[in-house]
This record gives sequence, structure tokens and C-alpha cells, in this order.
Amino acid sequence: MLDALALPSEDADVMKGLKAILEKEGRICYIHGGENDVAHFKRDYDIQLRGLFDTQQAAKFLGWKHSNYGGACGV
Repeated sequence: MLDALALPSEDADVMKGLKAILEKEGRICYIHGGENDVAHFKRDYDIQLRGLFDTQQAAKFLGWKHSNYGGACGV
């Protein structure tokens, strides 16, 4: 799990390695309601996330009444 706001933007080596992983072709990146995270990675780190699967958007597409984690679990 990654917290985009907690990443060390001043550490170029860490961000270079992370960029290679997150932009890798054929990899699936699972997010939940990740609009802000996607924008943050692009704006602050020049990282274009690829292969995204947003579980919140999938729940909405399926017509689920609740698309948050609690709602998806019946809580």
C-alpha cells in the first residue's frame, strides 16, 4: 500500500524506482477512489500510473448502492 502524501519527494532514487514500478506495462494497480492520488502522482512526481483498476468505480459500475469499503462488506 502506498500513501502518495507520505512519499519522500526529495529522495530522487526512491522516486525513480517507484516511477519504474508504477509505470510498468502489463502491471495492474488497484486503487479505491484514487482520483486524487492519480493527480498527485502526476503533478508532484511526474508518475503516470498505468493499469489502474479502481474498486470504487467498479462498484458504481455494478450498481452497488454503497461503493465504500464498509458498504461493499455489508457493514
